[in-house]
Amino acid sequence: MDWRVVVRAGVIGIAALVAAAPPVRAQEAKPVPRPYRALFGGDASNLVYRHQVSMVVSLNAGLDNGLAASPGTGATTGGTQVAGIYSAGTRLSYALSDRHVNAGAAAGTNLPYYSTLPGVKELAFDASGNLSYLWNVTTLGVTASYSRSPFYSPAFEPGTGAAPLTGEAGFARNPNEMKSATAFLTRRLGRLTGVSVGYEAFSLTFLDEDRSSTSHAVRLSGDRQVSRSLSLTSGYGHSFWSYGPSESAGTSGSDDADIGLRYIRPSPTGRPFTFSAAFGVSTADYQSGRSTGWRGAATLSKVLSATWTVSANYRHTIRLDSAVTEPVWASDVSAAIGGPFGRRVTVAATASYSKRERTTAGAAGFDSYSLSTDVLVAASSAVAIAVNYLYYRYQFPAGYTLPTGVSSKLDRHRLQAGVRIWLPFWRAGRGFTPTGTGQQRGG
Repeated sequence: MDWRVVVRAGVIGIAALVAAAPPVRAQEAKPVPRPYRALFGGDASNLVYRHQVSMVVSLNAGLDNGLAASPGTGATTGGTQVAGIYSAGTRLSYALSDRHVNAGAAAGTNLPYYSTLPGVKELAFDASGNLSYLWNVTTLGVTASYSRSPFYSPAFEPGTGAAPLTGEAGFARNPNEMKSATAFLTRRLGRLTGVSVGYEAFSLTFLDEDRSSTSHAVRLSGDRQVSRSLSLTSGYGHSFWSYGPSESAGTSGSDDADIGLRYIRPSPTGRPFTFSAAFGVSTADYQSGRSTGWRGAATLSKVLSATWTVSANYRHTIRLDSAVTEPVWASDVSAAIGGPFGRRVTVAATASYSKRERTTAGAAGFDSYSLSTDVLVAASSAVAIAVNYLYYRYQFPAGYTLPTGVSSKLDRHRLQAGVRIWLPFWRAGRGFTPTGTGQQRGG
């Protein structure tokens, strides 16, 4: 099948949906300026409830040419076999917005099905939660997540710069489970100075083979405000990694230190510009050797309008790569833009580039590219038509040990369309949203 034909058909289909979708009541202009619910249950203007419980049901179908072969077949498709991909999923979520506490919890299931793997009918599921507590000059936050899937896609692990799409089923038939957790404590020591301590943990286990990786990291940082818009930052972190087969698991770790700045240009129209950058050094121990190099990061974001935002990120550091099960020097660049187009369409797009280099000699580095777009077209205030396009490309040179079923080269396209139904089950109380100086009531 010629993918140029598929992409053209997708573009024509998106244009037809945009042209045909009628305006819905929740999106029509209001006679007076007041907060109101945006497209598909979103919240563009700050109508916040203290308690909210809702569910999203999604049904999707499309084409995917990136499916790798099942474990044990001794071959992979490398992106040459076009398969029909179908999925059905639900996600139930709860949100709490109070003066001092913001919390959320969500759980979802997804049943992916590939036409070229008719025997694979395994359910994917995930759960996550978050809690933040603000009291005077102290903020405490924790998050946790768990997922289990019959397919694995290294592009959508934390730290790769790419963001997963709703209903993403991966590409390699390899059951796996991921766990992650973060915690941080921030305290203002005065009007101009603050400190923060954070912890992160991540683990990936491949269930059909004796292969896993785990990482832990702690970081201490501080900031000093030197003007109304400019702050100076500094930080030190330590990471510990465990990887490989359980009977011969390897361990290593890294230390890093950096200094930087953060600039926030306020805007009277509520459209601030934010820029931050940091530069330092990282040192890692691996296989009785030591690797030292520079580390750096830069982030910028701009609120273009009341609902449109654009952002870009760059990071260079040493980290454990779960796909190759070893630490690598990683350079990641990503950019994202999103917002409504008219009164009935929401558009989001993310592009990323990643480059990895071994901390030891013996193999060349590898890189990957990804592009994802997501278009929502309102059919009503609770029903939307969703169209997604995904492009993902990488190539591993010889010398890397990859998970079972993961091809060394991939040039993947996926075009998918479906229906999303938003079900607001329960909303109670008037919530609070943060402002520049404190808290305020929403709604």
